[in-house]
Amino acid sequence: MELARLFLIIKKNITLILSSGVIACVFSLVFFNLKPLTYRVFFAITTCQTGIDSSADFQYDNYYSQQAISIFNESLKEWPRDPQIVKAAFEQSQSDLERLSPRQRKRIISVKKLAPNYLEISFIAKDEREARLIYDNLCRALEQKLADLGKDKIVWFKLKFSQPLITQNQWNISLVIIVSFLSGALAGLMISLLRHYFKLALSSK
Repeated sequence: MELARLFLIIKKNITLILSSGVIACVFSLVFFNLKPLTYRVFFAITTCQTGIDSSADFQYDNYYSQQAISIFNESLKEWPRDPQIVKAAFEQSQSDLERLSPRQRKRIISVKKLAPNYLEISFIAKDEREARLIYDNLCRALEQKLADLGKDKIVWFKLKFSQPLITQNQWNISLVIIVSFLSGALAGLMISLLRHYFKLALSSK
């Protein structure tokens, strides 16, 4: 009985439901068209250990070398989130770091440890020129931090940076239309149900 009543409400308010879906689609498309495109940048950092003899007599040391690199990379993973590193990386870029909270600044650069000696770094830039600028600044800042670390003690590591992969963030227009239409239609249905039961409540008084 309730299901049959629901179908009647939908049939009676089909114009409102469909109109709500269409309006939601229009607003979503306008929003995404006005929103500037951004670029996602990926690059890798490979950590190598220096000062290791590669002769056969020293091959047994390879296990301990990999362990040392893995431990070092746990510390290295946090470096791109350091406020000074972030500031140096985004210097001269169009990004306004002052508007970001300290927590947001830590998340502006994403770091994933994919192997004991391999980190994947990613960030978002407004255009390709800015993407390369941030990449160059970030690499220099990380190398400088490693050099500063070597002033107080011997550091047996060096960093190798891959070339950046720069991709344009594209919106899935079909998905945007479907989701926005369904969301709008659902909102229209909820309004129709509320209006229907509000009228019933008034009529029962």
